[in-house]
Amino acid sequence: MFGAGLLVAGCGEEDAPSSSRFAIERTLEDCAFASHAIEPDEQTPFGVSAGELARWVVGEHRGPLEWQNDSVALGPEVGVSELTLRVEQRDGLRWIESRIENPQGREVYCSDSLVLPVRLQLSTAGGALDETVETTLLASSRDVVSGSVLLPTDGLRGTFFMDPALPMVGTSAPALILSFDLLPYAQKGMVQYERGPHADGLYDVTPIAYFPPLGTCPDDQFAIEPVQSVHDVSRADVLAWLNADSPVSIGNGATTLELSFEDTGEPGCAASRAPEGITAFDFPARATLRSSDGRVDGTVSVEVTAVLDTEQTGVQGEPGLAQVNAERSSFHESSAEASAAAGDYAILEPLDFSGYPRQYFDFSHQVGEATRGGWLRAIGLRPGAPPCELTPDPRTNCQSPTEVFGLRWGNRELLPPTPFAPDGAQP
Repeated sequence: MFGAGLLVAGCGEEDAPSSSRFAIERTLEDCAFASHAIEPDEQTPFGVSAGELARWVVGEHRGPLEWQNDSVALGPEVGVSELTLRVEQRDGLRWIESRIENPQGREVYCSDSLVLPVRLQLSTAGGALDETVETTLLASSRDVVSGSVLLPTDGLRGTFFMDPALPMVGTSAPALILSFDLLPYAQKGMVQYERGPHADGLYDVTPIAYFPPLGTCPDDQFAIEPVQSVHDVSRADVLAWLNADSPVSIGNGATTLELSFEDTGEPGCAASRAPEGITAFDFPARATLRSSDGRVDGTVSVEVTAVLDTEQTGVQGEPGLAQVNAERSSFHESSAEASAAAGDYAILEPLDFSGYPRQYFDFSHQVGEATRGGWLRAIGLRPGAPPCELTPDPRTNCQSPTEVFGLRWGNRELLPPTPFAPDGAQP
């Protein structure tokens, strides 16, 4: 949940004994938290100083926001708008240290955080929101800062409205809750409409807007625009790695394969975890393949994944790549469907899937410090038994997938095909 870490920032303000350097010490569920003031030039375990982390947070963050008008009657904005967050830093940086207090056999994760007092201005392009609040943001890694603010609707400066207005629940005016995560190159969050509390203390909370729009990336990832670099690693850097080795030799070297990769200009996605931050990002690309024997010639839509060198990007702050993968795979259930799909993999050679009711295509190219290579293959599968590569027990009835078409290059170890039916069942 966006901004969930702020529960930690507000976990009590009793003074600690004078002999302690900590000003706050409280336990929240299974974690104990202790807070102390931190100077901007002090280093943090995130690999940057508190001031360096705060520096990218301050300023303007802008991106698309989509109102959920189809589920709730609201206005004046409809559909996709734009949300702008302007952050001004205030004095009072604090560091929160955490430790596991009461695991009781459960898996518990407690994270350290940097607390940033700020003035936050938030506005939407159509004027629905135009608000300014004093709040705190919480950094759980060097490149992710979370926030959550409550905006009572009877105090809004913007022109937001519900039509018809929902009846009040309890004695409090309805409120909007803006929860978000900020990165140096992205923002993600939601706006919720809150009513309550009821007599039992519970609230009615309805999501009314998301940024970026739903479906841009998986729920646990951030949308990265094509022009953005991640830890100083750009898409051009990633594609340069992929394009460095073409042409490659196939088999005994009598055949070569030209490989080239280009950006499609579509947004990519990245996941972040504490305390490392973002360790990989991916984006759609287009691979052009052409073999000297004429068996392969065309383009393949691929997903490129760039794995960052965390020893550099996570600690020293220098750009670095550890590995780059470009991949595509698909599963099919008829020879006609598979034959049509061959063109999606730039395969010109006619393929015979007779006797194989299920088919699997797989393109993969990997570049790393010690590994450079990949494959393009088409696999035929018969029903009734799982692939032998997936059933190490020799007594199990199994079958080996049959390679109908295959090209291999470089020094990468060939992985066994692991195709699965769309419903997750074994083929």
